[in-house]
Amino acid sequence: MNDEDTTPTTAAPVIEAERFILGTALTEIDHTPGADDLTVADFYLPRHGAIWRAILEARDAGEPTDPVAVGQRLSQTQDLARVGGMLYLGELAAAAMGPGTIGHHAAIVRAAARRRTREQVLARVARLLDHDDEWDLQAPELLAQLANPDAARGQPGDRDSWQPLDLGPYLRGEVTRPEPTIGVTRRDGLRFIYPGKEHSVIGEMEAGKSWFALACVAAELDAGRPVVYVHFEEADPSDSVERLQALGCTDQQIADGFRFVAPARPVTEAQIARLLDDRPSLVILDGVNEGMAMHGAAIREEDGVAAFRRLLIRPFINAGAAVLSADHVVKDKENRGRYALGSIHKGNALSGALILLENADPFGRNARGRSHIYVTKDRPGHLRRHGRGTKTSGKTFMGEMIVDDTRTHVSYLDLAILPPAEPTPTDEQSDHGPQLADAVHDLIAGQPDQTVPSERQLFALLRAAGWQVRENVIRDAVDDLIVDRRVAETIGKRGAKGYRALTAAQDQNSEVLP
Repeated sequence: MNDEDTTPTTAAPVIEAERFILGTALTEIDHTPGADDLTVADFYLPRHGAIWRAILEARDAGEPTDPVAVGQRLSQTQDLARVGGMLYLGELAAAAMGPGTIGHHAAIVRAAARRRTREQVLARVARLLDHDDEWDLQAPELLAQLANPDAARGQPGDRDSWQPLDLGPYLRGEVTRPEPTIGVTRRDGLRFIYPGKEHSVIGEMEAGKSWFALACVAAELDAGRPVVYVHFEEADPSDSVERLQALGCTDQQIADGFRFVAPARPVTEAQIARLLDDRPSLVILDGVNEGMAMHGAAIREEDGVAAFRRLLIRPFINAGAAVLSADHVVKDKENRGRYALGSIHKGNALSGALILLENADPFGRNARGRSHIYVTKDRPGHLRRHGRGTKTSGKTFMGEMIVDDTRTHVSYLDLAILPPAEPTPTDEQSDHGPQLADAVHDLIAGQPDQTVPSERQLFALLRAAGWQVRENVIRDAVDDLIVDRRVAETIGKRGAKGYRALTAAQDQNSEVLP
């Protein structure tokens, strides 16, 4: 199936006009007079836009624009397969019929681009009408785009983006950076997602990325705002629906506002347009590396990330939706917790926040899981001031996400995001995670009477077991065990503070405060 197969019939004349213009340019007939001002974003089909970009770049470099030369340029940017290969370039060139009416065809493409721009702006207006604070900030820009659609036709990445921006509104204080108003709320009222911006939540396996994403979904559904969830790794929505129900979403909320997509082929612009019909406030891209591979974008190359962003992220952002991608972190010790797996460009180009999850206690059924939340990038700058710094530059501790599935009398679980409390977990503590806590518990449980009479002896036992960590890190691990009711404090000889491992029965009768 190609991208025309799912295109509405009303777009057929536009697509034929685009084919005519590209075919004429590929046969180098008089440099397409009447169409030279078209921007990449003016083309309805993404692959046509990619071909037009290659033609413009070749012209700027003084190179030929025949199918072979353009195909070589597309191959260098890893876009050739996505646009249909050399076969499609040959079809376009064969369809060229001379430049005589190219101005007429260019007018068709421009008019269609204006309509799409107007529809996108109106969709943003409709979403913002329910949010007075956001409307006040974005209304001048949106109204200006409605009054002059041609000014809004150009998109980042087009040659028009080299035109200097008008700095007057910024200098006069008329432009204010957005604050996070989308998604799950921390206990103190802080949200993590900026409207109309691109974000990423990263972490190792079982760190809680999907829980965080679905908690954001649940918050939007509860507010009556629709959400699109694109899952590149799961074709069955059962798990996502079950989790939303467990988070307290009603079946009616899920049916009315949750759009679950499990793609098996690359997306087309027409398909994205349909996903925007409900004017979603949030779009989740789960399994982003699988999505990049599906679209032929190289995971470890900056060009691949940029191509995927242009194709699948920017259209949602342009329509006013926030985008949250779920991704894995790199495995090496030096960069762990700083970058997503693949190109660093994934995080560097984000317009919102990069959120890192590090698991402390595993999640599971009938269990109480816990992950530390960090922000390692905050482009608008409103999140970091609500967190605490760590020893790693640029890594801000934002609190803990707790998913408590030890429910007994209710049908939904408790997911809470708690603000930071002193002391802030150090990077060393986060690196060891639950392994250190488990080691401390097992050492205590292995002693006579399952008791260690003093902190000093506990430290010595851990060193003998090969744990070379600081004493304050061990104390933090013990505190976590006490909170989780796995260990209780004891008073030994001469008032020494010791610890005793608790069994399930002892826990029920324990006087340790939660």
